[in-house]
Amino acid sequence: MSRKAALDIINGAQNYLKHANRDPDSNLSFEEEENDHLIFFATLECGELATPLSIDMQAFQIWYLASYPATIGHEAEMVSRSRSAFPDLETLSRKSRLVRGAEFIAKLKASKLYG
Repeated sequence: MSRKAALDIINGAQNYLKHANRDPDSNLSFEEEENDHLIFFATLECGELATPLSIDMQAFQIWYLASYPATIGHEAEMVSRSRSAFPDLETLSRKSRLVRGAEFIAKLKASKLYG
C-alpha cells in the first residue's frame, strides 16, 4: 500500500466522522485487512524516528511481511526471513494468521529475549 493510499484511508475515516451529521444515511465502510497495512506503515514511520521499535512492533513487521510478501517482493531478504518464522502464512485464513501472530508474540514474551 502506498503512503498516499494509507493517508486516504486515514483521512477518509476522519472526514466521515467529522461530517457524519450531514448525511445520516451514509456509512463508513471498514475493511479489516486495511489495519494490517496501516499498522505496518505506522511501524515503519516509528522506525524513522530513531527510536528502537518494541518487540511487538518488530514481531508485527515479521508477521506482516510473511502475510503480504508482495508488499516488498517475494524474493526480498526480509520476506525470506519472515517466511522462516511463518512458513506458508500467506496461504492461511485471516483468523489462522492472526492466531499464529499472537502465538509468535507469546513465545517471544516467554523467552529470555523479551524485555
